[in-house]
Amino acid sequence: MHAGKRLENRSAIAISRGGMKPGRICIHASKGMTRDEYEDALVAIACATVGKDITVPKPCDLIRGGIIGTVTVTGRTHHSNDPWFYGPHALMLENPVPLAEPIPCSGELGYFKWFSSMADDLDDPKPWMTAWPDDYKALRPTRTSEKQQQYDEAMARMKARPQ
Repeated sequence: MHAGKRLENRSAIAISRGGMKPGRICIHASKGMTRDEYEDALVAIACATVGKDITVPKPCDLIRGGIIGTVTVTGRTHHSNDPWFYGPHALMLENPVPLAEPIPCSGELGYFKWFSSMADDLDDPKPWMTAWPDDYKALRPTRTSEKQQQYDEAMARMKARPQ
């Protein structure tokens, strides 16, 4: 919501079967998130936001399991030089607006109609999330050297930004 993401990458099948069309939509934050997914997101955000003052919240501070904002989907693309594009296709996004308070609810893959009967609790942080260090250097030794290098370079870029 706050990093300036202009594209949401999806396969063509996911876009068509998920009924993903232009218009104003809600953004749902999934309950699930692994440590690898968080670390990969740190790298992607650092790479896509070079030169911008973006602070990524610690994993225990992220809202999970609810609607966190809205965005306008303006179309789709299968080619882009945008740093957020990983392909093979992407929805083009504009005008993200975070909600003042998240709306707890369970989600589904693709677009879904939300009903109040879907209300659920926001998810509590997992133990690995609350143990996340402030310096972002607690990578497990199972990381490949290439992934470790990408991570280290991205974190160095993030730390070099003015606070």
